[in-house]
Amino acid sequence: MTLLKRFQDCTTSTPDCPPDELRLKESAGTGIKISFCSPQADLSGLLDSFIACDIETTGLVAAKSEILEVGAIRFVGGIPIDTFSSLIRPSAPIPREIIRLTGIREGMVSTAPGPLEVLRDFLLWSKEELLVAHNARFEALFLREHLQRQNLRGNLTFLCTCDLARQFLDLPNYKLATVAAHFNIPIPQAHRAIPDAAACGAVAHLIAREQAKVLSVSTERRRAKRKR
Repeated sequence: MTLLKRFQDCTTSTPDCPPDELRLKESAGTGIKISFCSPQADLSGLLDSFIACDIETTGLVAAKSEILEVGAIRFVGGIPIDTFSSLIRPSAPIPREIIRLTGIREGMVSTAPGPLEVLRDFLLWSKEELLVAHNARFEALFLREHLQRQNLRGNLTFLCTCDLARQFLDLPNYKLATVAAHFNIPIPQAHRAIPDAAACGAVAHLIAREQAKVLSVSTERRRAKRKR
């Protein structure tokens, strides 16, 4: 299997990928804590305010790859109100298959800031708010690895829209493109951080509405039973 195919499958479909995700547990002395919200949680209050985020990377394994781009959008009441976006200058050439997948080329990152500046600014901007991502374990693993490399500290809490979609939707697969298409959400430039983050945030908001409908029906049924 080519790197491109593995990357497409892993970052947009399989929630159990990459295989070393179990290392997400906080390591002693790192100053980095990663946690996940259950997809079964009540989303009504949880998603009043959140940050949809996406990263693009040079490979699948966090310890052997670099982050190329960080994109995030702050949503309040389902409306995007603020954006964080930056390319990151890698220390090695971008693999050809990643260029094909993302469209990010050497010339685009040659004058971009380094990882320390971008990740530090992202932590300051995000203010430890809830991070929503599609296949969030991928983002979590990479951010944990690269924050640790830069000696940065932070608490990151994630909610995964891939897990949410599996919980509430019956679809042939749960790639971001498939879930977005279900809700008629366009992704003008797939595999770029901001367009993917925008789609992810919209998906989260709409799934929260679907959950609210289900909970409302369930509540009405319970009330009806009590009246009998």
